[in-house]
Order: sequence, then C-alpha cells, then structure tokens
Amino acid sequence: MLIFMRETYAATILERRSSPLRKDTGNPSLRPQVHSALAPKAGFIRAIMRPAKRLVFSPIALLLSTFTAIAYGYLYLLFTTFPIIFQEQYHFSNGIVGIAYLGIGVGAVTGVVILGVTSDRLMKKSVDGEIIPEYRLLAMMYGAPCIPIGLFWFGWSAKAETHWIVPIIGSLFDAIGIVSIYVSPTGSSSFKCCS
Repeated sequence: MLIFMRETYAATILERRSSPLRKDTGNPSLRPQVHSALAPKAGFIRAIMRPAKRLVFSPIALLLSTFTAIAYGYLYLLFTTFPIIFQEQYHFSNGIVGIAYLGIGVGAVTGVVILGVTSDRLMKKSVDGEIIPEYRLLAMMYGAPCIPIGLFWFGWSAKAETHWIVPIIGSLFDAIGIVSIYVSPTGSSSFKCCS
C-alpha cells in the first residue's frame, strides 16, 4: 500500500504543499487551514475524548457497540470450543481439527456476498428513495437472527453427537449473522442522531 496508494488525508497533502512555500518565501506563518493549532497533548486528549463522548452520550452508538462486542464474544467462543469439541468428541487429530473452521470461513464469505448483493437494495427501497446511512442496519436486522439459530444448531448437534458436519453447518449460520452485525454498522457510521 505504501508503494501503490496515494495520500488522501487533506491535512497531510496541504502540509506537503505549504512546506516548500514556507521555505521559498521565508514566511513561517504559512500554514494550511486544516492544520491543528492544538499542542500534541491536547490533540491526544481530544482524540481520546471524542469517541468516549460519542459512546456515553449516544445511546444508539452504545447499543451497537455492545451488540457488536457480544457478537465478537460468540465468535471467540466458537473459536475456543472447536478444538475441544472436535478433538475430544469427534476424535479429530491436531492436524485435521482445522477443518472445523471451514464452516465459519464459508459462512463469513457467504455473509459478505449476501450483504453485498442485498444491502444497497434494502437501503434504496426503505423510505421514498431517501438514502440515510442508518438504513444499512436493515441488513443487520435480517442477518442477526442467524446467530441464535447457528448457536442452537451447533450446541444441540454437538451435544447429541450427530455427524461432525452438522455442528460445522451450524457455525456457518453463526458466521453469516456475525458478519451481518460487523458490516452493517460500519456502513452507517455517521449517525444523524449523534452528529
């Protein structure tokens, strides 16, 4: 990326342009307007406080952050239980237990494809053609129920000692739901209620 991508941050671009002008003219007061007059310590405090304020004073940001954290917890729970379940119950060897993660991988790819195809359509159909970033949350509303379905499927089939593919299929549904939770709020990061 460092080689092939160009800089897009306005402050950096303007600073690069104004630096030669300061040298040529000898005028040290030539600074870009986007240049922050804050000291580094004040800038750091501002950078820490801004997201904290958004989290505390915006209920929707707090709820979506909590929901995303819970979804991450479910994903981590699956990652940590796979070796235990598939080695002890299904007698997979250390080398083969990695196959159990294919359900999550296939589910994540499936979820991204489904969201890529349906997210824009859902958003455009919502209200009179008006496009608001929060409408991306509709995809999350439809995808999130896949998590309890997948967790129930995974837990029940592992407890019942069904064929090893059945819990892996359950984890596929979990991954679809988790991806819908991860992708939908990031597309709607500029909440009108919080701005």
